[in-house]
Amino acid sequence: MPHVILEYSRNIIEEMDFHPVFVRIHEALAATGAFAIEEIKSRAIRHDSHAVGEGRPQSAFVHVQLSILEGRSGEIKAAAGAAIMAIIRESFQRSWDELELSLSVEVRDMARESYIKDRSEGPAAVEE
Repeated sequence: MPHVILEYSRNIIEEMDFHPVFVRIHEALAATGAFAIEEIKSRAIRHDSHAVGEGRPQSAFVHVQLSILEGRSGEIKAAAGAAIMAIIRESFQRSWDELELSLSVEVRDMARESYIKDRSEGPAAVEE
C-alpha cells in the first residue's frame, strides 16, 4: 500500500528511466520489514513550471513523497526516508553536480479509516 510519488523539475539533466529507480526504492522499503514489496506503487510527475528559491534557471528539484498507513514507528519512517534519499541522491548525481539541485523526501501517514483499496487477482489460471 505504500505510495511513492517522485516529483521533479523539467530541467533535470538525466534522461530518466524511472523503472529501475522505483525497483530500487521498492527493494529498500521491503528491506525495512515493514512493507510488502507487492503492495508498493510508484509514479513520477514532471513539473514544467517551477521555481526554487529566487527562481534561477539552474535551480532544480526532486521531491519524493512516501505515503504509508499510520502506525509505523518513527524508526521505520526515518529508515525509509533515508533509504529513498540515498537512492535519489545517486540517481540524480549529474544534476547534483551541474545544477542547484534541491532533494527532499517526505514520509506521510495516511489514516487507515479513510484509505480504501481493492485489487484484482488478474486473469484466471488456464487449466490444461
